[in-house]
Amino acid sequence: MKRHPFTDLIVLFALLAGANYLWARGDAGWLKLNPTPWLILPLTLGSRWGFKWGLAGGLIPTVIALVAKWLEGVRPDEILAHHAFFLVSGPVAGVLAGEISGLLNRRHDAAAARLAELETAHHDLADRASLVDESRQLLQQRLALVGAEACSLDQQLRGLFVPGAPPLFAGLLRVLRDAAGLTEAAFFTVGAGGTLARVQTLGAPDHFPAQMRLADLEIASVAVQQRTITTCRSLWKAGAPEKAGTAPLAAVPWLNAAGQPVAVLVISRMVFTAVNWRTFSRIDLICRWAARFEQTRGPSDGPLVSPVELGSHVALAQEAAREHQLPSAVVDFACADAAVSGETFLRVLAPLLHPTAVAALAQGAGGPHLRVLLPLEGRREAEALIRSAGQVVAREAGLAGRVTSTVEIIGAETAPA
Repeated sequence: MKRHPFTDLIVLFALLAGANYLWARGDAGWLKLNPTPWLILPLTLGSRWGFKWGLAGGLIPTVIALVAKWLEGVRPDEILAHHAFFLVSGPVAGVLAGEISGLLNRRHDAAAARLAELETAHHDLADRASLVDESRQLLQQRLALVGAEACSLDQQLRGLFVPGAPPLFAGLLRVLRDAAGLTEAAFFTVGAGGTLARVQTLGAPDHFPAQMRLADLEIASVAVQQRTITTCRSLWKAGAPEKAGTAPLAAVPWLNAAGQPVAVLVISRMVFTAVNWRTFSRIDLICRWAARFEQTRGPSDGPLVSPVELGSHVALAQEAAREHQLPSAVVDFACADAAVSGETFLRVLAPLLHPTAVAALAQGAGGPHLRVLLPLEGRREAEALIRSAGQVVAREAGLAGRVTSTVEIIGAETAPA
């Protein structure tokens, strides 16, 4: 039931009048006390109901006290002379409490209105984001008809390793969904006893058992043993009985830095137009890239690897360009000052590198040299990196004017930048 200010006025007035009668029967209005307890009435009404009721709460006891004194035979001028504080304090207290309450209420109402606007905008943006995600998935499926190399794999792979990114396998399944048309797949870890434990799924989560023996899933067993992608077609060619509609389409092993399989991706369903060897090869390439990035991202190593490891990454980039027309870029930064240490050179340039960039540092006779591989990125991204590096280097007293750079697009000629 909604309360009314008049109810508060009656209740508070009755309580204060009762207390006044019990403890100060001969002092109507508690005029001998300073401040008078009757100030509770205007302060409460003003703070709760605003200016008008605060003023009313101050005037009512004032008028009643004046009438009571007049009935006792006290002249009005004597009342004003001896009780001016009482006569003024009630209405003033009610007005002040009402104004302060009104100010706070207006701020509260403005904040509530702003919150409602933001909540509406949030829901609207969430709906739009959902629509964009659905449209992007549909677009990627249509792109499968003309080749998924049109997908922005560099941005998607980079997003797997930025701070705050989802777990690697969960993010990678979404990348494969967009870039290769996967609709139902799962990652399993490979146990030492030949067991598979499901860690992440795409599509129906109950399609794959949580645990199974590796030997019970032939396609995964062959992929793990041979350490290479295995498709149902290759199994059938090897003499395995055909189980169309029930057997997984492919299995891709996940290798650690030592080349040992520690996980396996089992693919059960894909967009129909994407079921071909070119797409399976692309899936294998993406998984190998992701595994490489994970291996080179230690807690403190950042993008730096040895020159031999960088060569392995470059070979993988060449394979991507040769088989899938996915370009990569190599940027070389050289400092023509032997007095500049490699640590200084790396400290300046390393913060500019993307999460998926791989770099190798060498200290030559003429100065430090940093070679950076930008996987699945082209000349535009490489030149953007060079521009950013130029701005940073120009602010370093020991490097300004001494750093040169070149760009090499994998599969194209070297060009000065």
